[in-house]
Amino acid sequence: MVPGIPANEDMALIEGYLDELRLVYGRSSNTVDSYYLDLYKATVTLAQRQIALKDASEGDLAEMMRVVSVSLAESSLARMMSALRNFYRWLIDIGEISVSPLANLEIPRVPFRLPEIVSFEEVSRLIGAIDVTTGHGLRDRALIELLYGSGLRVSEAVGLDLEDFFADEGLVRVTGKGQKVRVVPITHYAGEFLDRYVIGGSRAAALGSKRSAAVFISSRGSRISRQAVWQSVRKYATIAQIKVSIHPHTLRHSCATHMVNGGADIRVVQELLGHASLATTQIYTHVTPARLASVYFNSHPRADFDSETFL
Repeated sequence: MVPGIPANEDMALIEGYLDELRLVYGRSSNTVDSYYLDLYKATVTLAQRQIALKDASEGDLAEMMRVVSVSLAESSLARMMSALRNFYRWLIDIGEISVSPLANLEIPRVPFRLPEIVSFEEVSRLIGAIDVTTGHGLRDRALIELLYGSGLRVSEAVGLDLEDFFADEGLVRVTGKGQKVRVVPITHYAGEFLDRYVIGGSRAAALGSKRSAAVFISSRGSRISRQAVWQSVRKYATIAQIKVSIHPHTLRHSCATHMVNGGADIRVVQELLGHASLATTQIYTHVTPARLASVYFNSHPRADFDSETFL
């Protein structure tokens, strides 16, 4: 084994594991790429000491963690260890090893952070910064209305096809993580600007002579990319003079938080966002103190005094 160069057997096992993630579990290409990068970094680091990933001991992995922790954030280190833990479980399943070397090694705990959100007033300013007199503006308005109004992931929004919309019912069919399909409502505003973009001819003009099932079309006549949406959101945030960092996923977080703060049932929000676990959705239950006080004083039978003095 050459120092610093992963063993061929390790790389073959990693490829086999990634194939299972793709073909059996339907993991997205982004998830698979993240697993590959984490496993490859661990494999290269071990190979510098001429240790194969498959044969690494608990001590070998502890030392590897110490080395990579110098250049990785806590969240990235925790993600790498999670990828390794799942990989070793797979090796046990296929009979390559009998016991995981990570069985007794603790994964670093990632500090809890609330998701970044923007206020409804800031969302309104962002939307108001879009020039809807142009075809691109109509497209961007419809797209951003969907991201915020229905809490879509950017990958879900750019992946929409015309057949996914049920205009009469005000619904859209969304393909989320793991190719799981859900049907969610869209707002009146999203429906209005989708009609203006699609039926009004802006989408057809962007396509030119090309044909595509995609709803949102780039200036080159192809399906718009996630990167292009990210750039558009940043552009409109700058025009609207929104000081906080904002990206497409911020709109999804904001949608969920505003719904929970408005009294929506957490399970309804879970269905809307397409979360497999309710625990994932519960991060949005961290409401503002003002909202907490308002609900408390309006619902508790003993809270019938002037709440203003406590805010």
